[in-house]
Order: sequence, then structure tokens, then C-alpha cells
Amino acid sequence: MSSTPEHSRSMPEAEPAMVIRTVPGLRIGALARAQHYIDDHLFVPLRLDDVAHAACVSRYHFSRCFTMSMGMTFVEYVARRRIDAACSALERDPALQLAGLATDLGFCDQAHFSKVFRRISGTTPRRYALRLSSLSPCGPAPACAHP
Repeated sequence: MSSTPEHSRSMPEAEPAMVIRTVPGLRIGALARAQHYIDDHLFVPLRLDDVAHAACVSRYHFSRCFTMSMGMTFVEYVARRRIDAACSALERDPALQLAGLATDLGFCDQAHFSKVFRRISGTTPRRYALRLSSLSPCGPAPACAHP
């Protein structure tokens, strides 16, 4: 029997590389790599597998942890980033053709684009563009270019 009390035994110190994470989700570097990959490939079809590979994690781990980190699913995040890009494009040119913008942003058609745009922004892309053109310093855009 030892005469040393239990509480006086020293615990081995943890190595610096063995830091216990207290925040759930992706590590900062993995999340940054994923966001960078998404932004660089926003105008082409994005697959979860490809983004997870860019983040250097498995697709299942990525999906679960991305949702914890961002507060939304991968699909919702990509949709929001694409709608942000659409808003920026419409701010630059309110007369932009919506069908072309929809396909450029990776939506299958204008109807799907409009549905997602409305869900995220609260208005349709056409109304958004019309509101922008009515706020233009040159006044509202003409309704029709024909005489």
C-alpha cells in the first residue's frame, strides 16, 4: 500500500497537438477551404463529395459538421451564395435576362431560380430588378424598348 494520497499524483500533461475542441462543427481551416471551393465553383454544378474532398474530410463528416458550423445545410448555403451572386448581378444590370442568369448560376431553369430566389429574399427576381431600376438615379427604366 502506498502512503501517497491519490490527489497528489501528477497527471501527465497533454501534448499541445491534442487540443480538445469545445465548439462543434468543422475546423476553421476545413471550413475556409470549403467556402473558398464553393465560391470558386459557384457557377458550375457543385457536389457535396467535391467540397468535402476540398475540405479534406469525409462527405458524411463534412455534411454533419458543415450544418453545425453554418447553421444551415450545404444545399441551403450554396443556394444562398448563388442568390447573393444573382442580387449582385441584378444590381449591376437590372435589365439582365433572368433565364440566362438562372442557368449561369447553376439552376436547372428560370422557374426553379425564381422559387429559390423568392424563398431566400422574400421577393421574385423580376420584382427585385424592377425595384432596383426604379431606384436608379436616371429614373425608372422604360417598360419596353419598342416605339
